[in-house]
Amino acid sequence: GLLSVMFYQNWKLSLVAIIMIPVASFAAKTLGKRIGKVTNQQMERAGILESYLMEIFKNHKLAKIFQRESYEKSRASKYIEEGADGIFLEAVTSIDKYKILKENLNVPLLANITEFGKTPLFSKDQLAEVGVDMMLFPLSAFRAMSKASEKIYDSLAKEGTQDGLLDIMQTREELYERLNYHSFEEKLDNLFKD
Repeated sequence: GLLSVMFYQNWKLSLVAIIMIPVASFAAKTLGKRIGKVTNQQMERAGILESYLMEIFKNHKLAKIFQRESYEKSRASKYIEEGADGIFLEAVTSIDKYKILKENLNVPLLANITEFGKTPLFSKDQLAEVGVDMMLFPLSAFRAMSKASEKIYDSLAKEGTQDGLLDIMQTREELYERLNYHSFEEKLDNLFKD
């Protein structure tokens, strides 16, 4: 039925469509596999990092540090005595508080550097200088992606086009580079050449 209507309307365009559908399907399938493979690799790496952090901080306790350094030192020491392998620091408002804890504790310290929280956005170098062993950025990429998505959908609703947003988008070439697409395409060409 649909095929007959297509040929009746424009037989040349119909032939192009019939030829392109398998080609596009093959390309989508192979690109989908590549994207899936890259995604799986990233998820595997994130899992390894999570496992590593969980191993380091198994039995960890949360130490909130506001204006009570001596109390927090004592509390963190008790956690360590009970078997904590490290201290996850939350809501630290001064770089000196990290230094004081690090001088008094002999375990790794993890700084939670989340945007819009109580802790200033200390740099890697600032934290390393006072002995912080690890930094956590729990929502940075998610917040950026959410804001970008909002901007895209607002513009699409208002303007009806994404034309004014191309400068904030990843180009096709950037995507292909990130996925190593051309190398993959070359492997496919070599696989199927006569």
